[in-house]
Amino acid sequence: MSRRHRWIRGDWQIAQWLLPRVPGAGAPSQVNPISLLSRWKILDNLRRSLVPAALTVLLLLGWTTPVIAIVLLPTLLASCTDIFRRPIETLWRQHLAVAARSLVRRLEQVAFSLACLPYEALFSLDAIARTNIRMFITHKRLLEWYPSSSLVHDGDSNIFSLYRSMWIGPAIAIGMAAYFTRGRPGALLETAPILGLWFLSPLWVWWIGRPRVARAPALTASKISFLEKLSRKTWAFFETFATAEDHWLPPDNFQQNPAPVVSHRTSPTNIGLALLANLCAYDFGYISCGRLIAQTTNTFRTMEALERHRGHFYNWYDTQTLKPLLPLYISTVDSGNLAGHLLTLKNGLLALLDQPVLAPRFFEGVRDTVAVLMDAAGSAVMPHLTRLRTAVESACFSPPATPGSARTSLELLVAITTDVAANLDATANIEAKWWAHALDRQCRDALDDLTFSPGERATSIKRLAAQADQFAQMEYDFLFDKTSRLFAIGYNASERRRDSSYYDLLASEARLASFVAIAQGQVPQENWFALGRLLTTSAGDPVLLSWSGSMFEYLMPLLVMPTYENTLLDQTYKAAVKRQIKYGRERGVPWGISECGYNTIDAQLNYQYRAFGAPGLGLKRGLAEDLVIAPYASALA
Repeated sequence: MSRRHRWIRGDWQIAQWLLPRVPGAGAPSQVNPISLLSRWKILDNLRRSLVPAALTVLLLLGWTTPVIAIVLLPTLLASCTDIFRRPIETLWRQHLAVAARSLVRRLEQVAFSLACLPYEALFSLDAIARTNIRMFITHKRLLEWYPSSSLVHDGDSNIFSLYRSMWIGPAIAIGMAAYFTRGRPGALLETAPILGLWFLSPLWVWWIGRPRVARAPALTASKISFLEKLSRKTWAFFETFATAEDHWLPPDNFQQNPAPVVSHRTSPTNIGLALLANLCAYDFGYISCGRLIAQTTNTFRTMEALERHRGHFYNWYDTQTLKPLLPLYISTVDSGNLAGHLLTLKNGLLALLDQPVLAPRFFEGVRDTVAVLMDAAGSAVMPHLTRLRTAVESACFSPPATPGSARTSLELLVAITTDVAANLDATANIEAKWWAHALDRQCRDALDDLTFSPGERATSIKRLAAQADQFAQMEYDFLFDKTSRLFAIGYNASERRRDSSYYDLLASEARLASFVAIAQGQVPQENWFALGRLLTTSAGDPVLLSWSGSMFEYLMPLLVMPTYENTLLDQTYKAAVKRQIKYGRERGVPWGISECGYNTIDAQLNYQYRAFGAPGLGLKRGLAEDLVIAPYASALA
């Protein structure tokens, strides 16, 4: 507010420049050299500073309806204009809902302006009076101002200090209420809304000025159980398909309908996510450290055998022949994803050196597997499963503190899981059998890990961390355009040609590639600042525009990138998720839209894949024409 006070004082200090003659440098006066347009701007600024006082006086004189009309008219006209400006790709129902919410926000702003009107009037008149006194009487402090660094804001959030500084509103409200009570009781009811706003204006300012406090997610026990089982089932994909048959590489996808098909191809992003999935599986207690080391070693051995170009892995490989798929192509996004995931893996592996032999969350991981097994077994639940669950819950409640007690607990679990697997083999469905054997492997691997030599374990971890760092070293100069300071979409190695299109938005999945390349010193920092920052708002929150408005663009880099509270990117992440949730409610569907497979198949009965997004977040046209929900997009959030 002090800055605005200074602006008003400045406007009135130059008011004399509206006159035909003005002070001159070497003479008492000279012909005014500024243009009529500039004079009009000065006059308009003076008019604007008098508006709050004029409206307050009109309200006090009883001209309530005209003042309300003056304040409301611009809002109503803007809302009417919004109604008739419907984007072609937006349905009328959605457009009217958005217009209605916009109208409500504008009406709230009008109400707030009316509430603060007496304070605005006093504030403006104070600035005008100070200026004229200093110019025509004291001739001092004409250049008074305070730098922002010297201002103290601690008291601004105190409701009592706000009532002291904004006393004029409550004072007028009390005075007018007393006057109407004694002289015109009927008018008190008519003016009560305005007087109430004035009396409560400091409270309203205090309320909207409170710092935002992020609410911690309040998850019930059932929701936590659901997420734990979901994470265990997700790991089962890698456990099932990233095997020796595919050279320990993750297939791109598996579709169950119309016929079970494994897509035996993979990309750098898939490989990076699979490596991190192994690490997460250890953190969640689904695999032992020995299994993590073995799985990572096998994948790295395959990666060493893959054909590369200047450190980059090609966009697609056949997971069974290990040949790159034609055309040989290097994707900037995929390379950046893999590099970022490898660097994250490196640090995650090195952190294992300080971990105990048995994963801290191992027994909780076993409990997750048991929960999934019991769901799959259904009516086949038997005393063995009940006994197993009891043993696991006991271990979770009181984890073993020594290697000896850990061995005892694991031997008990292995004995029980062996019996469970044997019994379910004869009575249960295929899914329950698979989970029973997965549980048995999980416990046996942990038991075998107790015999793993600590020195050998540390050596293997350091070797894998060094390999991860080596794989993350790639040359980016042939993908980077020095003129635009942007990354190309990719490079066609078959034709030795760089793409002519570039990633020019900060809100894109290529953000991680820029982050990694800059951190490695491969490209200048100017690349980050060259990325476009086109802004829009969603429910009043600022959000960076992406190309397709997908969760993948906003949140995929965030899997391994840091975020900082109250930054533009942090606000964008939250606003994008809120927008997706709101759009899901508008369309009456679950929320979560991103690039994914959808219900269109080719001649080989394979589902097709393309980008989808939420309208209002992307520059791409036609985002409202298709509606495809991707569960992984919800999980990303």
